[in-house]
Amino acid sequence: MDLSLPTEGLQAYKSASQRARISSESWGASNLYCPCCESNRLAQLPGNTPAVDYRCPQCETGFQLKCSTKPFGRRLLDGAYSKMRYAILHNGTPHFFLLSYELDSMRVQNLLCIPDFAITESALEKRNPLASTARRAGWVGCNILLDRIPSDARISIVKENYPTPPSDVRRA
Repeated sequence: MDLSLPTEGLQAYKSASQRARISSESWGASNLYCPCCESNRLAQLPGNTPAVDYRCPQCETGFQLKCSTKPFGRRLLDGAYSKMRYAILHNGTPHFFLLSYELDSMRVQNLLCIPDFAITESALEKRNPLASTARRAGWVGCNILLDRIPSDARISIVKENYPTPPSDVRRA
């Protein structure tokens, strides 16, 4: 597993969050593997696919990648509330990858996998609708409340700059 996030072409983006999204999604397409089966790669899905960023080509499990330069806190900012609630209620919740990286070196520091069964409706928090002046006025997002996720459901894939062997991840 290469822990360096790609930086080529990022200068074309003005927003730091756009650069982070492009870089982390590209890194994921090249480095993420399925923790649920023996597949050594995940297929990246088209942008704006509801609730899922990657899918395993073997077992068809869905995954969503979240990244940050800071440690993840109590809340994880997510997408549309209605889409995630629907996914939870209809057994379509993705597994989550939580990637933290060092901005100066653009290197992965930590990567956790939270299995789909740990994301329940009680861990979902509805956010206030966007203001009428917003480009997407009325849109309602959600947060995943990480403090409602059991610590046993946080599987380390990279810990403090060191990858965990895939066999250990899959066993966990």
